[in-house]
Formats: sequence, C-alpha cells, structure tokens
Amino acid sequence: MSLRNDRKHYGTVSCLLHWLMAVLIIIMLGLGWSMDIIPKEWKPVWLGTHKSLGIIILALAIARLAWRFYNAPPPLPEFMPRWEKIAAVTVHYLLYGFLLAMPLTGWATTSALGRPVVFLGIMQLPDWVDKDRAFGKLLEEAHGYLGYMLAAVIIPHAMAALYHHFIRKDSVLMRMWPVSQKISSP
Repeated sequence: MSLRNDRKHYGTVSCLLHWLMAVLIIIMLGLGWSMDIIPKEWKPVWLGTHKSLGIIILALAIARLAWRFYNAPPPLPEFMPRWEKIAAVTVHYLLYGFLLAMPLTGWATTSALGRPVVFLGIMQLPDWVDKDRAFGKLLEEAHGYLGYMLAAVIIPHAMAALYHHFIRKDSVLMRMWPVSQKISSP
C-alpha cells in the first residue's frame, strides 16, 4: 500500500488519518454527551481529556486538509450514480466543516468561560476570545448542537459505506480500508 492516494484507493496516510480520527471522534462524542451524567469527582479529568482530544482532532483535521490539498483523493467510482456522488461530496464538506468547528467552538467556549485548555495536562493553550460568560454560554450551546449535527452527518456517512460494501458489494468502502486495497471494481 502506497503512502499516497492513487486513482482507485486512498493511501496509507489518508487511511491512517481517517480511521484515527474516526476512533477519536467516537470517543469525543461519548465524552461530550456523558458530561452531564458523570460523577462530579470525575468531571475535571473527563473535561481535561475531552479538551485535549479536541485539540488533537483539530490538529489532525488541519493535517488531513493539508494532505488532501497536497495529495488529491481518488475520484469517485464511475459506477456511482450522480446523486450519490453529490451526496458524498456534500457529506465530506460538512464533515470537514464540523471537524474544524467542533474543536474551535469548544476552545472558544473554555476561553470565554475562563476555563483554560491544558493540553494533555502539561501545556496551557492561550485563550483566543475574551472572557465573557454570556458569550461562553452561547458558544457552549452551539458546541453541543454541533456535536449532534456532526453525528447526524457521520451516521449516514458510515451507513453509506456499509451499504456499498454489504448490499451493493462494490469497492467504495475498500478504497478507504487500510488492509485490503485489492478490490477495484463493483
């Protein structure tokens, strides 16, 4: 498997970024959605982990966009109907938007609420909005809604990949699967 994408498959770098981010995002959504139900004594560790993973996801999203700019993804397969291609492109744009918006709104929320982001418990990141409790609460609410919207895009993205693999039995999922890159036609 090549590091770079080719005309039919994603390369090692794209696959690694995709699957690493997928795992981290699932963990992040779980941490975020469970924030209100965890015991109070766990909250500082939970929140610290959530913030650090958010910064990692932000860095990976930027790296992934840079890699995508440097190394174009393979074109969508010819056998896909036009509407599926439009849906796939739209979903990818939405995913990238949410992958940037989620950590940025989380970071802005903590800045506005006066709660520092301490990356991995060792490095305090700078605030990038002024402390303003009302604005912080607004950002916090937006961050939560963005989490639901991200999930609303991830679920059909994953379902479409599974549909292509198990129902249509074509190569769409295998283009991003890191191990088996041999399937190239429907």
